[in-house]
Amino acid sequence: MKEQPKDKRGRFTSPYDEPRSKKVIGVRLPVHVYEQLVVAASERGKTPGELMRDLTTAAFSYEKQEWQRGKVDSLSATSPAFRQKLEAVRDYILSNLRVGKQSAKYKQTRKLLEQFINLLF
Repeated sequence: MKEQPKDKRGRFTSPYDEPRSKKVIGVRLPVHVYEQLVVAASERGKTPGELMRDLTTAAFSYEKQEWQRGKVDSLSATSPAFRQKLEAVRDYILSNLRVGKQSAKYKQTRKLLEQFINLLF
């Protein structure tokens, strides 16, 4: 019987502890999308997984290039419009709390939401 590896504390470790880049991740797709992916991959002489990897890599690199050129979405994480939307969400959350504005829970919630917004900017 093969011995299973243990960590420093003597607990069993998973034999599948590999870097995330080497793990296989499943993706759920509707059947019609998967069929189109298979057709497109076969036209290019690739597997559907290779084509998905190429498409996602291209999409992320395109997004990065657009970001560097300054052509960002109107709701990007650094735009004033995004901050205004977050503040509107904060106000909505605070208005739906069933406590008074002077209560400790209201003040704590407001403080946490403001810290979250400030961390993004």
